Amino acid sequence: MAMSEQETLLFNKAKDKIIEQQGLLKQLTAPAYHMGIVLEVYDKSVIVETGGQVFELDRPETAAKLTVGQGVDIHPQTGQVVKSSKFISYGASGNVSQIDDGGKSIMVSLPQGMVTVEHSVVPVEVGDTVVLNATNHIILKKINRQSQYAFKTQSVLSWDDIGACEDAKRELIAALETPYVKKDVFAAFHKKQVKGALLWGRAGNGKTLLGRAAAGSLARMHGKESASSGFIYIKGPEILDKFVGETESQIRQAFVHGDRHFKEQGYPAIIFVDEADAILMRRGSRTTAGMEMTIVPQFLSCMDGIEDSGVFVLLATNRADTLDPAVIRPGRIDRKIYVAPPTRENAPGIWAIHMRDVPVAKDSSGDQLIQSANDMLFSERYPLYYIDSPKGRSTFALGNLVSGALIAGIVERASAIAIDRNNDAASISGLCLDDFTSAMSYMHKEQIGMNHFDELREFLDAKKIEQNSITNIEQCHDGQKLVDRPVEQRPEQVQVIAIPGGPKGGKYDA
Repeated sequence: MAMSEQETLLFNKAKDKIIEQQGLLKQLTAPAYHMGIVLEVYDKSVIVETGGQVFELDRPETAAKLTVGQGVDIHPQTGQVVKSSKFISYGASGNVSQIDDGGKSIMVSLPQGMVTVEHSVVPVEVGDTVVLNATNHIILKKINRQSQYAFKTQSVLSWDDIGACEDAKRELIAALETPYVKKDVFAAFHKKQVKGALLWGRAGNGKTLLGRAAAGSLARMHGKESASSGFIYIKGPEILDKFVGETESQIRQAFVHGDRHFKEQGYPAIIFVDEADAILMRRGSRTTAGMEMTIVPQFLSCMDGIEDSGVFVLLATNRADTLDPAVIRPGRIDRKIYVAPPTRENAPGIWAIHMRDVPVAKDSSGDQLIQSANDMLFSERYPLYYIDSPKGRSTFALGNLVSGALIAGIVERASAIAIDRNNDAASISGLCLDDFTSAMSYMHKEQIGMNHFDELREFLDAKKIEQNSITNIEQCHDGQKLVDRPVEQRPEQVQVIAIPGGPKGGKYDA
């Protein structure tokens, strides 16, 4: 039975709708495009990375518009590049360590090792942190961030900002400034600037401050403000990493940053390694991981690669005897500078620095207060140990622990006491001697019972004391000053101690 004209029209309309719906269903159920990144564009093919793998695809007509590093959509069935894509799958990140062949070969240090990259979407320099694609073929972007080696406090210091340490300052000035101030003399003797120096001594006596002053000195000699990149601060324990090669990579990067600073600023950078014994200990001394067997050689390699005047290395440690001999030999670390603790004579310079902006009571002057506090600190008023020897009794007191940090702590504690005293006062009264007396009493009590073996050994060696016994003063229960009564009348408040490493039988016998 033939369809009427109206029925035929409705049939064709329904047929077209079904075909349309089938096309839409086919489109909705089709597999998704693969996304990739163009690695190379050739005359007849395109190299594309997708899904962590690399494929060579036939070059489509749109290939002329494609560029290296561009994201693309790939048809899952035909394998053709369909269109460009804004989405890019990133891979690992690392640091550019070397650029060769005019930028055609870029070496990037990754956590898993070194890779060589031929292409970069962005311009890069040695030391930049970059992100690669999933197969490590292309540098896709650069991460701009502050150097992890920059010291947190970038204030400019001068030599006058450091009290005492006169001998250490003199040695550093001779090593750093003389080669520039007296260039003709150095040239006449065919002498080059030394590569580095070792600062060793007790904690708290200004080793880090000397490094910052050295960086400021180099900047001022070259007519520049001290740039943050000019003081590269490395704290030894903080760069130790459980992954093999990561600590070595950070050491390399520190020297790369120093070299970049020299090229940009025109004067050397200071690489300051604090607590250097943590990473540069004598090889073979560690009983477990043996990390020093690779860390020390890496540091030596960087030291030997220093260009003339490009970097000056400063090592700081309390234990110079544990450093590897190859690190501190002449030709690498040429100066070994002992940063001595303050003495009774030069300590007032440290007091004056820390009291620059501190108000003083009206009935006393700053100089008088400093002298009185200094005399009190270096007296035997705050004993910690009594040492009996054939020559008599010696007293090891708070003053024998003196350091720049201890003096700064006393000033800070005295200021806190003065603030509490002024809470209910009608007018503000500045520091007075009683504030320092109370502050030293607090500091004294805090030191009782602490480990002072190294300081005691230094005290005994300096005074050439062959002790019979050492008694440790404990805090009086009645709060009286320890010096008020002889120790023999208070046997329950003294303790005989033994100090390892002494002259008698390998230890200080009690």
